[in-house]
Amino acid sequence: MEFEQGATERYNRLIIDLDKNATLPISALAEAAYAKNPIPELSASQFKVLGGAVYASASGAPSRAWASQFLWLRASASDIKSTVRPLFGEAMGSTTTRST
Repeated sequence: MEFEQGATERYNRLIIDLDKNATLPISALAEAAYAKNPIPELSASQFKVLGGAVYASASGAPSRAWASQFLWLRASASDIKSTVRPLFGEAMGSTTTRST
């Protein structure tokens, strides 16, 4: 059994949700700018700027991206042996020479 806590971010810059009805600080300015030069397909009264990101721990939002939970690990020894394989790698560096 394993206990996994939801992801957090040190400075609460983690976006954990999207609020489709949030009014942004630029909403009124964007709607006013659109009203000055609207396109024929959408009238100025129908143009609404809504929605914004919800950051962790902001305005009562949870501090974790998901709820902490217990995880049951059900792996037999044969499953582990068949999925764990050694990994070999090689790196090559490029050497460039300049002729002057």
